Amino acid sequence: MNIRKFVLSANSLDELVGLGTITPQAARFLEAAITAGLNVIVAGGTQAGKTTLVNCSM
Repeated sequence: MNIRKFVLSANSLDELVGLGTITPQAARFLEAAITAGLNVIVAGGTQAGKTTLVNCSM
């Protein structure tokens, strides 16, 4: 059973960088990939932050 509890939320890639979740280089790469219209696969385990990352990238 998995109980999802959202405690910390971020609204942008800059906030993820500030929280130490991703590096500035990774944030720039994701921004460039999305701007270029590329497909990006986000994979990881339960509660790894996949949804948060995707939401911050939009």
